[in-house]
Amino acid sequence: MLEKANVVMLPTEKANYESHRSRLHQHPDGRLEITSNVVGNGYFGTSYPQHLYFTNNEEIKKGWFIDYGVLDQSGYPTLAKVKPSTDLTFINHSDKKPYIHKVIATTNPDLWSITPNECPQCKEGFTGSEYCMICSTHKTHFTTKGVPKIGLDFVEAFVRKQGKIKEVMLEYEADVQYQGQHFSGFKDKLKLRSNGTVIIHPVKVNPFDQLLAYAEQMKKEHDYIVHQYCKTEEYRGIGIGMDRIIGLIKRQMVSFQISNEPEPGDTGNSHNPEIDQ
Repeated sequence: MLEKANVVMLPTEKANYESHRSRLHQHPDGRLEITSNVVGNGYFGTSYPQHLYFTNNEEIKKGWFIDYGVLDQSGYPTLAKVKPSTDLTFINHSDKKPYIHKVIATTNPDLWSITPNECPQCKEGFTGSEYCMICSTHKTHFTTKGVPKIGLDFVEAFVRKQGKIKEVMLEYEADVQYQGQHFSGFKDKLKLRSNGTVIIHPVKVNPFDQLLAYAEQMKKEHDYIVHQYCKTEEYRGIGIGMDRIIGLIKRQMVSFQISNEPEPGDTGNSHNPEIDQ
């Protein structure tokens, strides 16, 4: 299943600088930067590191968010993290919600994983050592999963478009949920590659893509329930019917692609979902 996300660029801890002569470019190590005083094809002056964030309007329960209602000294929205002291009722209120966007993926490595500054068990800091001085546990033992990554190929596309990509479609999959030891349903979660990066599609997609993704997700959920609980022929028949529907959608997708191929002599647009939009 595909869902839309916003693309936001924010400067790092260094002050940002933009002018009519500044330009986005990608550092050899993959970092995104704005370079001031561009002359011809060369870069001159100071480079200002940037990070990209994919955001949406999901309810904020944990993790990171961007607050457009609170600006920093340079006039940019602030990046904040949910803490025990955070008033979730306030930031999710209907009056505040338009200004709060949840961060669901980023190029910022500080958000990829979270390692505490002190041992959660002993409340002893790791200062001067990577091990707790009391229980000797390595600090990475307490590292928790953070925000998914945005791949460098998208950064390359963003630079090529000079920041004009404002929205993307992200791929989701069904995640089995349990209440204790009992199955309680499914919840959509971002589908990730093996390297932890999100799967990105352009906003303008084949109209059958979303329908196919939804049908395949429903089939996956059906197969799971049948395997776990219902092994009757009636439910297996439903699965066969869903397979036929998915096959029909795929055939319609092919027909759509053929009917929209460029005319002879027209090069059209070569689309790599992660690169061109």
